[in-house]
Amino acid sequence: MTAEKVEIMRKPIFDNSGNDSDVSFVGGLYWSIDANGVTHYNIRDCIGTIGLSFLM
Repeated sequence: MTAEKVEIMRKPIFDNSGNDSDVSFVGGLYWSIDANGVTHYNIRDCIGTIGLSFLM
């Protein structure tokens, strides 16, 4: 990842996870937390990732 992309992604990653490090996490793609603190899993994204993993 280029330095420019790191800077572009820093704010959304911090806003969503509170992480302000140079390491990005992709876990946010698989679940989100609503205003009430309830975790909602994105099943379609998980299935897509597993399917693409098998293709590789």
